[in-house]
Amino acid sequence: MAAGGAARPVLHSYEGLGSFSVPAMPAGEIMAEKVRALAYTRHPRHLHDAWFLHRRGVGIDAAMVEGKDGVGVRRGVRSGHAAREAAEKSRHWTKDPRHLVPGGPPPFEAVSEYVRAAVSDAMGARI
Repeated sequence: MAAGGAARPVLHSYEGLGSFSVPAMPAGEIMAEKVRALAYTRHPRHLHDAWFLHRRGVGIDAAMVEGKDGVGVRRGVRSGHAAREAAEKSRHWTKDPRHLVPGGPPPFEAVSEYVRAAVSDAMGARI
């Protein structure tokens, strides 16, 4: 975890447990992890998470993303690997994040295009 992480309170409804906190990554580092995951995994939850974070003002720091994986992310984006993974994500979109998002996820195409544009702008490569 990069410097700048903070302890976050855990919200719960258990009687007698009291309040406590857990260490958490800074939002920018979580975003960098999500962008890296977009290039290498088929799990659509990372696409949803990147969309969710970016819409709430969490930027994409290209240097931090590349620091997570050297230049592999940018190379994966340019080689078309990320596009192939996006096709796989679309097949799993309605079943993977469905249980994690109340009311179900928004349309795949809208989220995918939003995240593609945000990552392209930040990383200097079209995905």
